[in-house]
Amino acid sequence: LLDEMLQKEIISPIKDSQKKACDFTNSYIIITKIAEEEYRLKIYLTCPSESKAIEKTINCTTECQIKNS
Repeated sequence: LLDEMLQKEIISPIKDSQKKACDFTNSYIIITKIAEEEYRLKIYLTCPSESKAIEKTINCTTECQIKNS
């Protein structure tokens, strides 16, 4: 869960356009392996003023890098 990643300081707090913190209990990420070293991240954020889904592809050869989709 995003809440666990926040507690372990893997990610920073995420805020909406009104600077209100997003709900980490109802927000989540789905990671799918799409090739030998590529993964698709589907990020679903639930915030007080808006909800949003973001999709990114990352490439993990020696280290992971986000590709602009």
